[in-house]
Amino acid sequence: MGLSNYAVEQMGFRRADPKEAPSAEFHSLHTFEAAGLALEKDTLIEAQGAIGGVSYHVALGTSVNAAARRLIADDLTDDEERWLVENKCTPPFLMLHVGPTAHHTMTGAYVKFEEGRVTTYEGFLPARAELKELESGILPNVLSALTCEFSRFHDSVKFKRVARDVFGKTPDGKTLYDFGIEIRGSMTVARAITASDATQYLARTTTLAASMSPKISRFFHLALEEEDPLKRFLYFFLTIERQTHAAFASVDHRGHIASLTNGPDRVRASMADFLVAQSERWKALQERFIWCALSVWTQLTDVDVDSFKEVKRVRDQLAHGEIATPPAHSVIAVEQLAKKLQLGPNTSA
Repeated sequence: MGLSNYAVEQMGFRRADPKEAPSAEFHSLHTFEAAGLALEKDTLIEAQGAIGGVSYHVALGTSVNAAARRLIADDLTDDEERWLVENKCTPPFLMLHVGPTAHHTMTGAYVKFEEGRVTTYEGFLPARAELKELESGILPNVLSALTCEFSRFHDSVKFKRVARDVFGKTPDGKTLYDFGIEIRGSMTVARAITASDATQYLARTTTLAASMSPKISRFFHLALEEEDPLKRFLYFFLTIERQTHAAFASVDHRGHIASLTNGPDRVRASMADFLVAQSERWKALQERFIWCALSVWTQLTDVDVDSFKEVKRVRDQLAHGEIATPPAHSVIAVEQLAKKLQLGPNTSA
């Protein structure tokens, strides 16, 4: 339920004359604590990418204001030290800029004009919906790709959401605000990374994010955001399951069978036909996973296959009600395996 008209007016808003209704393009700025990384002071690197024709811009650095200036040409806060305390977080930070939306005119009733800025109350619901749609196509892929790429450097790296800031820009250059911030924070052990290494990981992220299947990255992103170990385990397992079936469907079975087997010349074609027919009967997830490891997932080893068998055993125990919560080591293992699959050949799913 929204605020009453009286309450809104007590906050300094007034009803807008239709002739003065503001218009703006909207942006969102997402701030994540890059837990597990330690950067030298004043480090700032950036990368740009696009997914489905929608552009985005990311920056990794030790100052939120420096990163914000690079992305949106403005500071995030007037007092960075106080902002860190209020949000219970520490550098370095990953900032992601999405937008702009199309140009929107205010549809709400209440507005507050101040020097250099405009504030509206529930004034741009269509713009907010459009911005959410843009974010839904960008955030899952980019956050999943960041986690996978930086896991090459340090497997404990996590990008923990701190804030989501939404703002509009009016045609005359004023900043317009229509709604607020979401906050979360925590602590972890960090490992130092050089600016040159971080630059390489960030650059590779844009390539990986563009290649990831949205149907897979959606579950991967849900797992990253989830704190409950059961849900986290199951979401990561779903990414493995979908990736396996998608990869299996794309395999050139005849070609890989020929490269892996040496039958007598006199029946080589018949042997290939026979083995291809056998592969078409492989419906079980484990059979398909092992075949993909043999054929297209060249980044996997016997250790990874054994890890898959173990996390699948845990998934089956959960499905049959034998256990209610996955062991902590299985939650870690399923995340590591899901990352490794994303870092290999990607196929649509």
